[in-house]
Amino acid sequence: MFKGLPFGADAFLRGFKGCLIREICLDHDANDGQGELIITFEMGKQLVIYDSPPKCCEHRYLHTSDDLSSFAGEKFVDLYCRGFKENEHGNDEANEIGFYVIKTDKGQFVLETHNDHNGYYGGFHIQFMGRVLPEFFDGM
Repeated sequence: MFKGLPFGADAFLRGFKGCLIREICLDHDANDGQGELIITFEMGKQLVIYDSPPKCCEHRYLHTSDDLSSFAGEKFVDLYCRGFKENEHGNDEANEIGFYVIKTDKGQFVLETHNDHNGYYGGFHIQFMGRVLPEFFDGM
């Protein structure tokens, strides 16, 4: 469970295991245009997944080809790194891709984190953040 993730991520993510998903969206404009995957749970919390800020000569972004709306109503089960791929384009240009699998009780989807860089910089620093939705506090 929660393999290949940054130190401490497994303990953090364990708090979301079994939670019912209300919505999943990939906000391409968030995080200064690098994007964030936002998983909103029925209990009023969000799990936000993003990459660290780019260094010189890097462009980082998130991508998925999966239909995220189909995962509403399912339970969050696991998140792990499936591996990495690097594509050299010559002229000191490279593209690295990290593949992160998010599993539910009924299926899974893949989040790709990309880093286009000059061949000198590179790598990933996937981060996780929790948020509590404002409506969760309404009536308290």
